[in-house]
Amino acid sequence: VKKWTLEAQGTLGSAPATGDGYQEFALGANAYFYDWMAWRNLAFYRSGKSAIYGLDTTTRMSYELHRKSQFAVFASPGFRLAGGGAAAPIAETGLTVQIGGITIGAGGRTLLRSWTETSASNETQFFVTLSSGGHP
Repeated sequence: VKKWTLEAQGTLGSAPATGDGYQEFALGANAYFYDWMAWRNLAFYRSGKSAIYGLDTTTRMSYELHRKSQFAVFASPGFRLAGGGAAAPIAETGLTVQIGGITIGAGGRTLLRSWTETSASNETQFFVTLSSGGHP
């Protein structure tokens, strides 16, 4: 592992079945194996009518927009481990900016529920992240 970073994340979304809005909060760690790839594990809690908690595990692949740039784009495949039928594959993408010793990011995530449940709808979320350390 080249380096470890800690991360906090805030997410907004709405349940596809009911349309009820919710917020998620997550804390986790990122293990960078290469400059362009991190294994991310975030423990999350979803508030709202049906509270859910679990773990998102993804492999974030990033690309700096310009050599020595402060900006990078990323894409992440992964899986959400959660109870109550909330487990699902994950696909996410976004942009990060490094400011001093921290990285701020924003993006979108789709929980691919239709891949694991016959009549389920996919769920789209929008998130912001704050991570210790910069790009490796």
